Amino acid sequence: MRFFYSFLAVLLMSSAALAADPDPSWAFHMDETLIGQRHGSFSSTRPDGPNSMNSAAERSYSSVTGVNLGYDLGQGTEAWMRVETIRGIPLSNAGGLAALTNNDMQRIMENRFTSYIALGYVTHTWNLGGNAQAIEADSHQFARESTERRISLTLGKLDALDIFDNNAYAHKSDDQFLNW
Repeated sequence: MRFFYSFLAVLLMSSAALAADPDPSWAFHMDETLIGQRHGSFSSTRPDGPNSMNSAAERSYSSVTGVNLGYDLGQGTEAWMRVETIRGIPLSNAGGLAALTNNDMQRIMENRFTSYIALGYVTHTWNLGGNAQAIEADSHQFARESTERRISLTLGKLDALDIFDNNAYAHKSDDQFLNW
């Protein structure tokens, strides 16, 4: 818990410093995802077991705070890091890889804050020609001008969903529909 409050204090001080004297080579983004769930009681022919949904009414929640910090190294190279602090209790203690009721529950099943580095990578883009395109700034992207034809190389710790899953409706629980 002490780490969480220290982490929060550093975030507040760094965001105030960036707001007072913005440097275009640095980017700072922060987000919070809160998910609350519940189910009523239901009748079951089988007794509740360790790997089944409890038949009694229950509630669950998850809380994820994410901080993205980026640095533009210039000439098409960017470095990014995302630190997340998470806690939560899943319905019927169902978690792990299946994340039965909430995607965030695959990372934690405890009512205490846990922090970790979720992303850390460097990316470089080589422009190969074509019409110029303006690329807008995003939570993991600096605004820049690029060409239609380009090659990007990214090395580091990445989230596979950011690269391989472009479902417009149920991509990630952080900012889209919960698809289960």
